[in-house]
Amino acid sequence: MGFGMPLAVMSINRKMLNFVNINADVMPVMSLDNRIIKYLPLLGSNEKQSLLSVIESFLTLKEEVKVPQRLTIEEYNKELEEAEARYDAGEFTSLEEVIKQAESW
Repeated sequence: MGFGMPLAVMSINRKMLNFVNINADVMPVMSLDNRIIKYLPLLGSNEKQSLLSVIESFLTLKEEVKVPQRLTIEEYNKELEEAEARYDAGEFTSLEEVIKQAESW
């Protein structure tokens, strides 16, 4: 890119490219909504029903796959303390027991 092109033009082209990329990333959601709405009258009843099914399945999947929230340092430390207390109380599986269990699989 840019062979034989003056440095100033290359610089302007890069700035314009960056500007286009930035604007594409922050394109208003309403614009996308308007584009979808524009096509709805062109669809038949069966096509609209199919589209509705797809949207509903996306929303169902989105609800099923909830990303766990990150722990605060206090919550993390509490979990560590609880795990250490279980270990101190002997509530753990030894390596030998794990090996025995794995052999029976």
